[in-house]
Amino acid sequence: RRAAANGTTQIDVECYGGGLWHTWFDRDLSISGRVIVRHDGVFEQRLLHVKRPLLRVPTLCIHLQTAKEREAFAVNKEDHLQPILATAAKEALEGADSAEWRDQQEGQLMRIVADELGVEVSRIDDFELNLYDTQPASRCGANGEFVMSARLDNLCSCFLAVEALVAHCADESAFGEDEDVSLIALFDHEEVGSDSAAGAGSPIMCEAVRRITRALAEEDASCALMDDILAAALDRSFVLSVD
Repeated sequence: RRAAANGTTQIDVECYGGGLWHTWFDRDLSISGRVIVRHDGVFEQRLLHVKRPLLRVPTLCIHLQTAKEREAFAVNKEDHLQPILATAAKEALEGADSAEWRDQQEGQLMRIVADELGVEVSRIDDFELNLYDTQPASRCGANGEFVMSARLDNLCSCFLAVEALVAHCADESAFGEDEDVSLIALFDHEEVGSDSAAGAGSPIMCEAVRRITRALAEEDASCALMDDILAAALDRSFVLSVD
């Protein structure tokens, strides 16, 4: 949603979990995510990735702060992390009093999203957007030995895990003789609570292994025998935590 301060148009954001928020200042930011588009009465999910810089969270120039203020600076997620999108424009405020969800959003941002997807603004019914740093990954160091990149944590490891599993399944010679069950688990809510219904502390993993074991066991296996089979399967298993 929109906010306005000192002649600028800002975008309201919500910080996810715990982050190094001081690193978000003075960077070229853009948006990516999912957009729900209505087409002939059918809702379609479209992926969005705006590759040009759109927003910035600026800091106050050094000569307008005292040494004490600079030393005591602490990031307030509610007050300090609203990125600036543009200078305030009259058209950005049109429809601000409307009850429609679409008209309550920042008009310029909605037009950017629509243009990127090649649709009319009126066809956008919902979206889930994220800010990201547009600076690309790079190799650094005297010998290029360091990889400098955002999202090296979960996103990179999740991608590589999926790629590895797909490559394993595509290798007919290895997969055809494989007597084991290979799987990956990509859990949600790490930052906001692993004990949620979809988190790592939920019963999802145990239930998945139990059901896989049941599917591969003999049809007439009793419940008592299933417990033994499951215990044996767990004893022969190993888990790699990639984070």
